[in-house]
Amino acid sequence: MRKLLSITLFFFVPLSLVFAQEGTTLLKGKVKNDSTDEFMSSVHVLNLSSVEGVITNTNGEFEIAVQAQDTLYFSYLGFKPLKVPVSNDMIKFGAPIFRLTQLSFALEEVILRPYQL
Repeated sequence: MRKLLSITLFFFVPLSLVFAQEGTTLLKGKVKNDSTDEFMSSVHVLNLSSVEGVITNTNGEFEIAVQAQDTLYFSYLGFKPLKVPVSNDMIKFGAPIFRLTQLSFALEEVILRPYQL
C-alpha cells in the first residue's frame, strides 16, 4: 500500500508543478533614467504576485517570469518607486522600457550654533 502511494505521488506531484507554471512567460525589458535617458543598472524588479525578483544588468536589461495581471515593482535608491500592471500586450510585444524618475527633497533652513556647555 505504501509503495503504491509513493509511486502515485512520485508521478503526480511533478505534473501538478508543471501545470501550476502554465501561463507564465519570460518578460524581457529595460529600465531608463527619465531625466538623463540612460539605462540604469542594479534596479530591483519584483513581481509582486509571485514574489520573485531580479536586478537589472549594466545595460539596464532584465528578465522575469510573469503572467497577465501580475504587478511589477521597480525600486532604486533616490528614485520614485514604480508599480506597473502586466498586460497581455506587454507580454505579446515584449521589450518594454520603464522609466524611473528621481526624487527631489526640499530641505528647510539649517542653523548651526556653537555648543553652550
